[in-house]
Amino acid sequence: MNHFSIGLLQMASHGRDQQANLAKGDAFCRRARAMGADLALFPEMWNIGYTFFKPDEPDSRAAWAAQAVGPEGAYVSHFQALARELDMAIALTYLERWPGAPRNTVSVIDRLGNIALTYAKVHTCEWDVESALTPGDDFGVCDLDAAGGGVPLQVIPAGTWQTAEPRGPFGLAACLVAPGFEFADESYMESDPAALRVLHERWPELAGFV
Repeated sequence: MNHFSIGLLQMASHGRDQQANLAKGDAFCRRARAMGADLALFPEMWNIGYTFFKPDEPDSRAAWAAQAVGPEGAYVSHFQALARELDMAIALTYLERWPGAPRNTVSVIDRLGNIALTYAKVHTCEWDVESALTPGDDFGVCDLDAAGGGVPLQVIPAGTWQTAEPRGPFGLAACLVAPGFEFADESYMESDPAALRVLHERWPELAGFV
């Protein structure tokens, strides 16, 4: 069985000092790889340490937006090269340059240094300074080439029953719901006699999952 290890980079930023944040992120990626990580995941909007602007200062917002970087710039390309060097995937976060207003973005870089997916935060807070961000408009899925093997992800359409079974003594299953989630839409097969009957008739070998 393939094992996939994620390094959560818990580190304090240097605010808007992007060179210092880059250097610290580089060092933590190296530590994560030395500990066996297949993917290093950065804290939110790392290039500027998730800092914003002061609404009561006229030029503060423009100065903040000027800190945004593009996926083709030196910040992202540095970590693409690092991913290749370390043979480790990197989920790199940054304030992304974008028409109108910047985005809160993560680019997933595979171990070969290629950007496999770029996602911009969709659910930004409209009542706070996050309203100055351009929200994303999509929830992407990608296949990730990682040293530990492929990442087992499945896209499950709405209205489909789902279950999971550990392949070893324990397991972790996660579910991301898009574009949103309502508890009223959640249901369990054990409470649906008609669905249970179909399951037992057509797929009796799966009955043990209920």
